[in-house]
Amino acid sequence: MILFSYYHSDECEKMDYRTAVCNGDMRVSVLTAKPIEVKNAKVLSEIADIYQGSQYTISNFKDTISNSTTTYRLITSSDMEDGIINWDKTNYIIPNEKLLKFAVHKGDMVMTAKSTKVKMVVIDEEPKCNSIVTGGMFIIRPKDNLVDLLFLRMFFESKTGQDLLKSIQKGTPIPVVTLKSLKELNVCCPDIGIQREIAKKYKAKLSVYVAMKKELQDMEVKLQNFFDDEMGDEI
Repeated sequence: MILFSYYHSDECEKMDYRTAVCNGDMRVSVLTAKPIEVKNAKVLSEIADIYQGSQYTISNFKDTISNSTTTYRLITSSDMEDGIINWDKTNYIIPNEKLLKFAVHKGDMVMTAKSTKVKMVVIDEEPKCNSIVTGGMFIIRPKDNLVDLLFLRMFFESKTGQDLLKSIQKGTPIPVVTLKSLKELNVCCPDIGIQREIAKKYKAKLSVYVAMKKELQDMEVKLQNFFDDEMGDEI
C-alpha cells in the first residue's frame, strides 16, 4: 500500500531507497510530500540556541512537589494554553540547583516536543522564581538579535509553519519532534526590523483577542449563575 501510493502519486517528490531509510519515517504522507518552500529561510540553529528540557516528566517530580511556595516551580505542557502560561496551575517543587540549566528567562520561547498539537509560549517578562521546563519540551533562546520569537511563534502557527512541524514529527499515537530535527529546520527569518514591526501589530491584535476572550468567559459564568441570581430566596 505504501509503495503503491508512493509510486503512483502525481503530487509526490520521489526519493531513492537509501534516503527514505535514513529519513526514518515511512508514513505515506511524509514520503509523498513535496518540499515546503520557506521565504527568507534560515536554519533555526543559526539564529537561536535550542535546549531540551529536563529529561524528567511531571511523574518523576511527584515526590518533590511542595504544598507551599518555594523558589522553584515546574512548567508542563498542560500549563500552556493559547500562547500563555497559567502560572496559577504550575507546581512548586523543592529547590534543586541542578535544575537551573532547564530554567526559562525573559525572551525565551517554550515549545512542546511531545504532543499532537505543538504548543508555544514566548516568555515576555522575567519569571518570579526559577521556572523549570520538564521533559518533552524545548527552550528556544534567540542569538544576537537575529530573530524575534513572537514573529517565530507567528510563523510556526501559520499554515506553512504547521506543515513544517508536522513534517518533522515522528511516532504514534503521540508524535514527537526531536531536538536534531528542530535545529535543522528552515524557518522564515527576514530582517529583524521587519520581524519586530509585524510582531508589534500581532501583539496588539493578540491583546484585543485576550480581552475579548476574558469578557466572554465572564459572560459564560454570569449566564450559568443567572437563574440562581434572579430567583434568589424564591427557590
